[in-house]
Amino acid sequence: KSYLILALSTFAFFMSFHMLLPILSPYSQQLGAKENEIGIIVGIFAVVSVLARIPYGSYADRHFKKNLLLLGAFIFTISPILYTLSSSPGGLMFSRIIHGLGIGAFTIASMAMVTELSPKNRLGEAMGVYGTSIMAAMAIAPGLSGYLVDSIGFNNTFYVASIFGVVSLCLASLIKKTQPAHNHAPILINLKETIANKRVILASFGIFFLTVSYGVVVTFIPVYQLHLGMNYSMIGKLFTVAAITTIITRPIIGKLSDKTGRMKIILPLMILTIGGIYSASIFTSIEGFYFFAVIYSLGFGSSYTILSAMVADNAKPKNRGMAMAIFTSHFDLGIAVGAIGIGLIASSVEYSGLFKVTTLILVLGTLIFATLSLKLKN
Repeated sequence: KSYLILALSTFAFFMSFHMLLPILSPYSQQLGAKENEIGIIVGIFAVVSVLARIPYGSYADRHFKKNLLLLGAFIFTISPILYTLSSSPGGLMFSRIIHGLGIGAFTIASMAMVTELSPKNRLGEAMGVYGTSIMAAMAIAPGLSGYLVDSIGFNNTFYVASIFGVVSLCLASLIKKTQPAHNHAPILINLKETIANKRVILASFGIFFLTVSYGVVVTFIPVYQLHLGMNYSMIGKLFTVAAITTIITRPIIGKLSDKTGRMKIILPLMILTIGGIYSASIFTSIEGFYFFAVIYSLGFGSSYTILSAMVADNAKPKNRGMAMAIFTSHFDLGIAVGAIGIGLIASSVEYSGLFKVTTLILVLGTLIFATLSLKLKN
């Protein structure tokens, strides 16, 4: 029952989140933001989340994780309303800072609780199924928000996103509190113990490079499609295709990794992600973008499942919250580097060039990850 309620709350939470992804960049443009400012607006969300996750992780190991769930859902209730009150890029940036405090609280708590509720020998499968609730939201929300923006405008779409935050908050309140981990070590000791876990750090390093590409995708694919003459509904459908691909493949690959081992699967998936991001640099038709969505989502979405399961496999129960904090911090940091770092060169190169640069970064990251994996194995 607790797992089911948590999955439903997570679905509503990410409905709110994914409704904003395909429309945030165009909304920033409407408020007068330039390409580099768009990257900062998108990326500041992740920067704030990174800064907040370590304190959140320490809290999760000391106290009730449900409290973090409630905090995250509450922030996701009020933040979309703040977007409607923004009249300039600076105002929108402030709203994104507030919003970024919510994602860290909710995801750390929910991922740690899934680990506690799952059998050890089925952890990959459990993470895959849990991830499906997120991907189901991603399948529905972008298409919905694209349709709503075309029909009722940006502000009313933000109100709908806020309603999903309310639903997530109500569901989270129904979950019974589990016992805290009773880790009373100071935050720096907890952090030091977790960083010493080489497999947790390896998985975190891998997700960082992968999400550099994801930061570029969520920031610049929507404005690139608008540049090519596509509308908001078509942008939303692209994200929906990506999500459906992940929904179908994520549980299957998660279960497969339980049987064959994580490392045998992760490197082929990372290579597939490279192929996906490169394809975005050569296609200009909607059919080509659908191909990109399928290939990239298969690689990236399944890689996230495998790497998060690696963290859960190797984290000690007393450090589980901190381990998830470190892992998800690398996720957010990758988005920030992709959105802000790559965004800084967006005004001087064509969009296709951005995706080629991102491909090279991901190739480098995959080679480093493979080298470190081999050393750790030996």
